Amino acid sequence: MHRASNLFDQYVLDFCAGVVPSSKPIPVICSPLPNAPDQECFPLVEQHVREHGGSAEVCWAIWELPGVFIEAEFHAVWRNPEGDLI
Repeated sequence: MHRASNLFDQYVLDFCAGVVPSSKPIPVICSPLPNAPDQECFPLVEQHVREHGGSAEVCWAIWELPGVFIEAEFHAVWRNPEGDLI
């Protein structure tokens, strides 16, 4: 899967509003932890917060295979102490 091609294309905005009304997509830096298992974002982010500070943010990841599908996956990301979402 791929992240949505352009988060600000109208069909992506419409899709996001269908998942969470009045929502707007936010680009997030994708930086997977080395040797971390896939599909374990919630415990991995909580552990990362304990070790590095910041906070866990619960959100929806938008994935797309252009021309085939677009989907939302319940997800967690790290907000570092500087406020960046990673």
